[in-house]
Amino acid sequence: MSAHIPELVDTPSNHLWTDALHARALASQTSNKWNRDTYVRWTVTTAWTAFEIVCMDAVEVGRLGIRFKEKLDAAIKTMSRPKLNWESGIWQEVTKVYELRKEYVHAGVRNGHIFREAAEADWAIDTLREAIKTIYGHAGKSAPVWIDDNEDPGWDIEPRSMGHLTITHAGANIDESDTVKIIYVYNGKEYIAEVLPSGADTSSNVKNLISNIRVPISAVRVYKGIQLIEEQKLRMRGA
Repeated sequence: MSAHIPELVDTPSNHLWTDALHARALASQTSNKWNRDTYVRWTVTTAWTAFEIVCMDAVEVGRLGIRFKEKLDAAIKTMSRPKLNWESGIWQEVTKVYELRKEYVHAGVRNGHIFREAAEADWAIDTLREAIKTIYGHAGKSAPVWIDDNEDPGWDIEPRSMGHLTITHAGANIDESDTVKIIYVYNGKEYIAEVLPSGADTSSNVKNLISNIRVPISAVRVYKGIQLIEEQKLRMRGA
């Protein structure tokens, strides 16, 4: 598996999706059947909530909730889009997730349905990811980019050891009073990522840092000498 790159979490549905990915990772890591069952249920219910929120956005309706399928069908009809086929394909699988989620939330866990396997969490995530892409496409819209996030480190959320690399660009001297420094905040401490000459345009450097950093950071700051001239506060899982 490739190294996990933390992503910005900027919407409620995105936040819930990262919760579901985290729960799925825990379900696959634990050897305790009671804990695994907890994490599987957490995955299913949270991923479903994220799915319901994005459906509201895709079909432009304020609430779905009870009678979800009927309300979604009605909203799609209002948009003059083709009716969903709940009897086959992805929507048939969505119905199965929906019924499972209702059981967990409203009916409790029946004796025959305890000690679920981690594969059920994988199935719920895969199903609802495809459904999210499908409902946006059905509505003639683009799905949010975060839906392709499919990784979470689970228990190992902090690197055991790491180095902090500083890049010094040509013409820059960190000791000069007008030197530009790009720093990031990790675990409450500042680390210098880049040192640039006075007057340098840092917009692309900041963007690249946020996109590619491999630890969860809480902010990126730009200094001119000791003067703070820009700060972007970030929401990344684990920060």
